[in-house]
Amino acid sequence: MKYLGFIALLALITALSIKPKSIEERVEEQIQESVALHDSAMNLLIELHEKNDSLIDIYFPKNGK
Repeated sequence: MKYLGFIALLALITALSIKPKSIEERVEEQIQESVALHDSAMNLLIELHEKNDSLIDIYFPKNGK
């Protein structure tokens, strides 16, 4: 029983010592993650456009060949 009490006390001290993040901190993290995801999506979109354009040039040449 001593060990169980010691573990409970240790868990309580640990829980009380952890400072929860404020709303502002969580919002800032979410904004940073959203910007990073947006940048990744834009890079992928540019890459897809380049591949699409090259396929269009191969299958539908502009000089009519």
